[in-house]
Amino acid sequence: MSAESDLIKLFKALGDPSRLQIIKALMEKPLYVEILSERLNLSASTISFHLKKLQEIGLVEATREQYYTVYTLKNSVFTSSIQELIQQEDSQESDQKIREQKYREKVLATFLIHEKVPKLPVQRKKRRIILEYIAEKFEHNQGYPEREFSLDLSEIHEDFCTLRREMICEKLFYRENGIYYRSKENHDC
Repeated sequence: MSAESDLIKLFKALGDPSRLQIIKALMEKPLYVEILSERLNLSASTISFHLKKLQEIGLVEATREQYYTVYTLKNSVFTSSIQELIQQEDSQESDQKIREQKYREKVLATFLIHEKVPKLPVQRKKRRIILEYIAEKFEHNQGYPEREFSLDLSEIHEDFCTLRREMICEKLFYRENGIYYRSKENHDC
């Protein structure tokens, strides 16, 4: 099981108010089900269910003492899990960027044929990728008269009017006095 899924289970477990009450009680001292049940005003079966979940993720450990099972909180899990989360954040961001790049490459491979886009994707996310790709063909600090801009777009896709409109809508370009400029900031429409 990956550290990421363990952390997800940990935080899911901590998201339940009853489990938080159990953890709080166990922070004071080790307890058994009957005492937890009485303290928290929950049935013994409910306490047992939650303790089992907390045991599965390694927050609580059980030991037998005479006729009772005593539950103890594993304090080390709290600090180590937070450290893992902080360390994992960078790797998760990196993994996410790799997945996004692969997705982008797949979309481009699907919709681009010899630097042309015969058909625009219907799905907005895919369409955005195609529009960003087209926008990269234009310089940032250069103005493009509408006729020139339309001609350049028509070499990529036959419906240059739709492309032009989509480029403006997606804020990849802006228009000023009939001149099109590539936007420095990309905001969704």
